[in-house]
Amino acid sequence: MSKAEEEHSDVVVVLVDQPGMTMADAIEQLKSAGLEVSDTDGDNDVVEGTILTAKIGAIKKLTFVKYVRDVFDYYSEKDDEEAQSGDLDDVDDAR
Repeated sequence: MSKAEEEHSDVVVVLVDQPGMTMADAIEQLKSAGLEVSDTDGDNDVVEGTILTAKIGAIKKLTFVKYVRDVFDYYSEKDDEEAQSGDLDDVDDAR
């Protein structure tokens, strides 16, 4: 069975302090844009997470995002069936 590769990026997203925008609102919009949030720092308006590298541009365009730092990039492999279904579970290479 062939494998499909996806490039992921661990990122740090620094937010702009916008009136009426809470950290919870920002996190929900970032999640909707594809970010898997791993940590937040409300005191410094920072969100850390993982996203498909191709989606970083969409996050950079959000009005409440000051900048996105791409910390680490890596590839993950998925079976073609999983790639078509959108399932992001780890692939057991011992099959």
